[in-house]
Amino acid sequence: GFYLAFALVSLAAYGLIVHDGTPRARRAAAIYLILAVIGEVCLLLGLMLLAAATPGGSLLIRDAAAALPASPWRDATVALLVAGFGLKAGLVPLHPWLPLAHPAAPTPASAVLSGAIVKAGLIGLIRFLTPEAALPGWGAALAALGFATAFYGVAVGITQDNPKTVLAYSTVSQMGLMTAVLGTALGAGGSAGAALALALYAAHHVLAKGALFLAAGVAGATGARRLRAVLLPTAVLAVGMGGLPLTGGALAKLAIKEPLGEGLPAA
Repeated sequence: GFYLAFALVSLAAYGLIVHDGTPRARRAAAIYLILAVIGEVCLLLGLMLLAAATPGGSLLIRDAAAALPASPWRDATVALLVAGFGLKAGLVPLHPWLPLAHPAAPTPASAVLSGAIVKAGLIGLIRFLTPEAALPGWGAALAALGFATAFYGVAVGITQDNPKTVLAYSTVSQMGLMTAVLGTALGAGGSAGAALALALYAAHHVLAKGALFLAAGVAGATGARRLRAVLLPTAVLAVGMGGLPLTGGALAKLAIKEPLGEGLPAA
C-alpha cells in the first residue's frame, strides 16, 4: 500500500511538470520521470529485502522497520531505501530534477512540488529508518549527506537568477537539513522526539515554501507600482523561514535543536 501510494505521487508529479507543454517543460518532465523510475526500482528492491527479513512475513511497516537493524541484508536495504527516498527528497547528488522542474512548471505546481511532494521522501525515511532504531554507521552517513546537501543548496542557490530556481535550491537545502536531523538521531542511538520535531519542521516548510512560490508568481504578474506591497510580506515569509524570532520558522528550528544533540551538528 505504501509503495503504491508513493509511486502514484511520482506519476502525478510528472503531470504537474509537463503541464505547460513547452520544450523546457517536456525536457524537465522527461528527466524527472527517468530519475523517478530509477528511484522506484531502488525502493522496490529495498522493500523486498526488508519484507524478506521481517519475522512472520508481516507486511506492517512498524514490524519491517523494527526488523531492519537485525536484517542479514541491512546495509544493502538501507542503501536502496536511502536512494529511493532520497531522490524524491532531493538529496545531493539525486537532486537535479528539482531545479529543472520548478522553473518549467506552473507556479501553483511548483508550490505543490516543493511544499508537499518532496516530503514524501522524508516521510519514507522517517517511517522505515525510524529515529528510535540505532543505526550508528548509517546515521553518521545520512547526517553527512544531509549537511552536504544543505550547504550545497545554499551555495548554488545564491548564484541563480530565476527566483523559482533559487527557491528550488532552497528546498534542496532545507531537505538536507531535515535529513541531517534524522541521521544525527540515528547515529546517537535513537531519539524518540526526532520524528515529531521533523514533522513540525516539515509542516512549516510546506506552508512557508508553498507561499513563497505563490508569492513569486504574484510578483511576476504585478506591475511596478504595486510590487512593494507584494515584496514586503514575501520578505517576512523568507526571513521567517530563516528563523526570524516570534515566527513559525523560529519554533521549527528550535524543535530540531534537541535531536541534533551537542557538538558540531548542533553548531
